Amino acid sequence: MVKKCGSRFNPAGNETSVFLDKRSPFDFDNEFYKQIVNKRGILQIDQQLALDPISSVLVWNFASGNFNFWERFGVSWSKLASIDVKVGNQGEIRRNCRAFNFPLLF
Repeated sequence: MVKKCGSRFNPAGNETSVFLDKRSPFDFDNEFYKQIVNKRGILQIDQQLALDPISSVLVWNFASGNFNFWERFGVSWSKLASIDVKVGNQGEIRRNCRAFNFPLLF
């Protein structure tokens, strides 16, 4: 990882992209979850999925094949596709995802 992305003390240049799934980057499979369970996650936030009590059971089940990963992905994709996109003044980008933005007063 340091060789590809560099470090704070030794930057690697402009090319900082890596595959999140090192074993099968071009296949749609559950390998990403297997790597997280084996403490080989690339991003710290992804690795936290396996450590958080709320998501760890799901990660372990996807990694072991106990849940049908492909079926669950399909259901999730259908839910995502049904979300209406907000345009113009119909919505806002939240500064904190857990709360509505308050008007800024200057």
